[in-house]
Amino acid sequence: MLNQQQKGCDHRRGDPLTFLTQDSIIKPMPMAPWAACIKLQSSAGVACTRDRKGRRVMTTRFLIAVLAALIAPAIAAGPTYAAIAGQPNSADVKTIEACVADAAATKTDSDACIGRVSGSCLEKAPTTSAKEECSNRELLVWDAALNRDYARLTGLLTDDSVKQALRDAERDFFVAKLKQCTFERIVRKDAPTALAAAARCNVKATARRDLWVLEQINSLNSQ
Repeated sequence: MLNQQQKGCDHRRGDPLTFLTQDSIIKPMPMAPWAACIKLQSSAGVACTRDRKGRRVMTTRFLIAVLAALIAPAIAAGPTYAAIAGQPNSADVKTIEACVADAAATKTDSDACIGRVSGSCLEKAPTTSAKEECSNRELLVWDAALNRDYARLTGLLTDDSVKQALRDAERDFFVAKLKQCTFERIVRKDAPTALAAAARCNVKATARRDLWVLEQINSLNSQ
């Protein structure tokens, strides 16, 4: 029977390493062989010992060391785009926000910020579906910004008739955007490039709408 200090992995010749707890075998565990444990014993502080039956045993500290070595590279790599599906990538958000802020500070045209994320992506995209994905990636940023800024603008309004006018304007915007981007798709007769064109249209329309909403916010705040 293994005591608490000997709880670990039994390395039998010809058999996979097996995780042991007290005197029962739980299940096979894919781990480094006994030689690796011996090698790590001095450098990593793991313990390689034998139980009362003379079986070679590696303590659970060795298990933790191996798992940490396997998991660390995956954690360090991290996701390239959105960490959460349907949410904009934080680096993309910072890129657009920094551009818009710089345009406001220098009083230059903020339209130059449209395509700041998707531009380089489109240049490298090998297929039309990849180009569509580039645009959708930037769309996530502008769509989230528009929702946020629309709520900010609504919060600044006190007159119910003005709030209704804003709601009507937003409704008209979404209808107009849908018709415009649908036109860009069907005029290409649903060719492979059609969806990519519609996606770019969606980005431009959404971005320009957000920039318009920001103008209204800045105008109200300066009154």
